[in-house]
Amino acid sequence: MFLSTYVSNCVSKNFKVLSYSYLFENILKDDNIWFSSDEIICPDCKKYEILSKRVDDLNENEQIEFNKSKEHIQNFTKQYKFYIKVKEAIANGQYSTDTILIVQDFSQIRVQKGDFYQDLILTYYYYENNEFKHQFKHFISNDKNDNFNVIHTWGKLLKTDDLLNKMKQIIIFSDGCIFSTLCLL
Repeated sequence: MFLSTYVSNCVSKNFKVLSYSYLFENILKDDNIWFSSDEIICPDCKKYEILSKRVDDLNENEQIEFNKSKEHIQNFTKQYKFYIKVKEAIANGQYSTDTILIVQDFSQIRVQKGDFYQDLILTYYYYENNEFKHQFKHFISNDKNDNFNVIHTWGKLLKTDDLLNKMKQIIIFSDGCIFSTLCLL
C-alpha cells in the first residue's frame, strides 16, 4: 500500500522514483534505527572514549575498532557542520520554499518503574511566507526500540502530511547524521 502510494505520488509530480529495495533497504532499513539502552550514548562514541585512553596499547582488532570509531567522530563533526549550514540557509530563505529540513530524534519516556515508551520526535524546519518556521511532531510507541513504529510513521507521513506533500526536497537528519535526502516528493 505504502509503496504504490509513494510511486503514484512521484509519478504524478514527474519525479524520479526510488526503487523499492533502495527505499526500504537503505532509507527505511531497520539497521538505520539505532537501538538504545537505558544509558543514552552512541556506542561508537563510547568505544572511542574507552579505546582512546589506551591508544598506544591496542591489539590489532582494537586498533581497527578505534579507527572506525575515530572516523565516526570525524564524520559526525562534518555532518553537524553541514546540518548547521543547511538549517541557516533555510532560515535565511536561501533554499526554495519547497525544501524542508527534518531532524529525527528519539527520547525515552519512563511511565512506571522500569517501563519506557519510545518518543519519535520530528522537527520540521522550513521557510514559508518570508518567515523561518518550525514544527515539532511526537509519535509515541509503547515499546522502547520499536522499529516498526518508526517505519510505519514515516510511511504514513509521506502519504498524509500536507506540508510534506508540498515539498520537492526533504532533507532528513537523525541523531547527528545525515539520514537521507529525498528529492522526490
